[in-house]
Amino acid sequence: MLRLVPLLVNRYELADFLNVTEEFLDAALEWYKSKYGLCVSIDNFTVCFEPLGVIELFDWIDKPLLKYGT
Repeated sequence: MLRLVPLLVNRYELADFLNVTEEFLDAALEWYKSKYGLCVSIDNFTVCFEPLGVIELFDWIDKPLLKYGT
């Protein structure tokens, strides 16, 4: 499955992408931070409210699927 995720650099761009004001975004982030703390894990993602960011977790492959040079 292909996911297109925009590269958002700051709160202004995030608010613009979500089509909300920066004040609304700040209030929403404060509410989530008061409910969940600094971070919350959802499926394979960890959302950090301060500093703002998202971390995607994935499984490492122990051995390569393709062998080069053979």
